[in-house]
Amino acid sequence: MVPALAWMAALALGSVLDRPRPARRAGARRATAAALSAVAVAAAAVLTLPDWGAGPAPERLVEAAEAANRARPRTDAALADAEALAWRACAARPRFARAWEALGNIRLARAGVRDEAGLAAAAAAAFAHARRANPLDVWAAVGEGRALLALGDRPGARDAFNAAVRLEPNCAPAWTELAYLHLALGEIGAARAALGRAQAIAREARGRSFVTAYERALAAPDPAAVARLRAALGEGT
Repeated sequence: MVPALAWMAALALGSVLDRPRPARRAGARRATAAALSAVAVAAAAVLTLPDWGAGPAPERLVEAAEAANRARPRTDAALADAEALAWRACAARPRFARAWEALGNIRLARAGVRDEAGLAAAAAAAFAHARRANPLDVWAAVGEGRALLALGDRPGARDAFNAAVRLEPNCAPAWTELAYLHLALGEIGAARAALGRAQAIAREARGRSFVTAYERALAAPDPAAVARLRAALGEGT
C-alpha cells in the first residue's frame, strides 16, 4: 500500500510541473530532476515507516501464541485464541518454521485438554510442515513424535524421535520420549539405555554455563517423566 502512495505522489507532482518550452529546456530539466529527486527522498522516507495496515509481524504473533501456551492453567478457550495467532503467522509467512512448530504445540495441548484425536492429527501435520520448512528443527521432530504417539502411531513416533536424536544427539527430552516408547513396546533394554542417555546428558550439564535457552532445553529432561520411567523400570528414585 505504501509504494502505491509514493507512486501516486510522484504522478501528482508530475502533473503540476510545467512542460519545458524550447527556450527553457535546460533550466526545466534541472527543475524536473530536482523535483523528482525530492519525490524519491520522500518516498524512501515513507517506505521506512511500518505498514500499520498489515497487522503484527509474524514473529510477534508467534511470541504471543507461545506465551499463551505457557500460561497456566490451560483452558481450551485460551488455547484456541493462541492457535488463531499461530495460524495467522503461518498464513502470513508459510515458510516460517517456528510458527508451524508453535501451531503444532498448541494443537497438541488442545488435543490433551479436549481428548480429541483430530487435534492431535492436526498437530502432527503442523510439525511435519515445520520440519519441511526447516529440516534441522529438532523440536519439530520431537513434537511430531509426541503427536504421532498420541495417535497410536508408534512406528511413526519412533522415526520422528530417532530423527531428533540424529539432529541433536544430546537432546535429553528426545531420549526420554524414546525411553517411553521402548517401554510401551516391551523393549526394556532399549528403554533403560535411552533413559540412561537422558540422565547422563542432564548430569553432564550440571554446573555448566549455557549461552542460549536452546542449549538449556536440550539438557533438561522432564524430572517427573524421568522419575516415572525409573519407577517403571525398577530403578528406584
